[in-house]
Amino acid sequence: MSKNDSRSSETQSRTRATRRTFLQMTGAGALVPLASTEVNRAAAVEPSAPDTPETEGGGPGRIENLTDYIEDPSVFAQHREPTHTTPTVPYESAETARRADEPFTAFEERFAESAYFELLNGDWEFAFYERPDERPSTHDETEWEDITVPRPWQVEGYGQYIYTNWQETWVNYDPPLEGDLVPGDDGTVDIPDINPTGTYRRTFDVPEDWDGRETFLHFEGVKQAYFVWVDGEYVGFQQGSMTPGEFDITDHVTSGEEHRLTVQVYRFSDGEAMETIDMFRYSGIYRSVYLFSMPKVHVRDFDVESGLDDEYEDGHLRVTAELANYGGPCGRYEVRGTLYEPEDDDEGSASVDCGDGRGPKKVELSGATASIPTAGW
Repeated sequence: MSKNDSRSSETQSRTRATRRTFLQMTGAGALVPLASTEVNRAAAVEPSAPDTPETEGGGPGRIENLTDYIEDPSVFAQHREPTHTTPTVPYESAETARRADEPFTAFEERFAESAYFELLNGDWEFAFYERPDERPSTHDETEWEDITVPRPWQVEGYGQYIYTNWQETWVNYDPPLEGDLVPGDDGTVDIPDINPTGTYRRTFDVPEDWDGRETFLHFEGVKQAYFVWVDGEYVGFQQGSMTPGEFDITDHVTSGEEHRLTVQVYRFSDGEAMETIDMFRYSGIYRSVYLFSMPKVHVRDFDVESGLDDEYEDGHLRVTAELANYGGPCGRYEVRGTLYEPEDDDEGSASVDCGDGRGPKKVELSGATASIPTAGW
């Protein structure tokens, strides 16, 4: 059995949508034990969809069951990680993170200070097709051109520029295309046969010191629906142009080796219903793409709330953090937060048992909030 096969079978017993066990910690400063409760697993289960896109050999190429993905409003993602706050990319130390946190700079510039971040922007190979059925069954003999990521492919000379308000994009195509976003009796919509699509491809290296960690592939924005493969193995599907798409590719890569990433993007999908607003209707990978690495047990998501007391004299800070376990050792973990300000640093922490590593489980902990004089802010 190969490494990928063994890891795949090992993870089948976990929640399919997320592959993770998560615990939630609320507050900072004191630990108040509460009973654990089971998460509603139905909320994490993906909509009914084919197991994989049907292509020759399972790799990138013409997808025979494409309509099952882009014309079914109940299918909007496959093997995609739940959305979370962006600044969870780790640093080697708090000092490095503070040094990288330059105000008014893009997150990618700040993340570049981390040894666990790899930006994939730049020159990619690209092939463009006016219709999905024009894409070859495989890309073994494709003549590639170059394209810059991130950038809409219209800016690079592919497809049509379209600006419109409330109408579907294809209505303003030249000539206009026929489609219908109202679901029929079978629950599906009708996407035009002319559906411009592009295949992006590039290689990347996984650093050797990422071994034993989880590796994630993050797309900040892709218009409008896309499929992802690594080394010809299907990774996942996402639609929704304004929502980041993130995939756990740990099972598909090996630290210290080079891999090939392929992304097939489609201009039109049932996600069009969410984008019929006043704007330019661009297509392609138009925001940054990057890799990042996390330990098996890590802070996956967090929320920060601040406020004032009734006398408007003291401020308080409340942090809600989600601790995720992707197969790491079980035990007791502590999440510690520090508020930095000119005169003093105030620190709070909360700890939690990860349980048996299966689940998922949700544990809520309430802790005391820290009061900081507003004069020091």
